[in-house]
Amino acid sequence: MSNGTINKVILVGRLGSDPEVRTAQNGQIVVKFPLATNTGYGERKKTDWHRVTVFGRTAEACAKYLSKGSNCYLEGRISYNRYEKDNAVRYFTDVLANSVSFLSPKPVDADVAEGQLAEEQVTSSMEHLPF
Repeated sequence: MSNGTINKVILVGRLGSDPEVRTAQNGQIVVKFPLATNTGYGERKKTDWHRVTVFGRTAEACAKYLSKGSNCYLEGRISYNRYEKDNAVRYFTDVLANSVSFLSPKPVDADVAEGQLAEEQVTSSMEHLPF
């Protein structure tokens, strides 16, 4: 917490597509995926889509164990960004996740050590950063 402010988000939802894996210029793994959360019910049911970005070891685990439709719990912070394209300024919001718990059962073909829980929690190296 800095200067009495908090930027924290907690989401539980399902992946809308398989995680997209990239490697940053510094060699760190970066994973992005859309996460759906639902509010309301019946005719008032609404789905919100969140752009999630994960780094480091947490990203590696997400790439290995998550896929479209997987249910997960995550904690992180909201990041607001802007860019220019075709002479227009565009804005987007990302959830930068630093902790992800896998709530779906593990895939049958995953090479997970025997006795390991289906729900795993991995915390990224971002927690150790001084900011």
